[in-house]
Amino acid sequence: MERFDFYDRARKAFAIVQTGETALYGNIILKMGVISEASQTEPPAADKS
Repeated sequence: MERFDFYDRARKAFAIVQTGETALYGNIILKMGVISEASQTEPPAADKS
């Protein structure tokens, strides 16, 4: 993601977390939401008959 695109998304953020990390360019964006049970299930196994 381009630098200024990141700044635009961060400006609209729900929350910003500041850490003591000293690495350069360690910026990340976490998406807030709920993971439904349906999205965690494995796809059906292939029929072996």
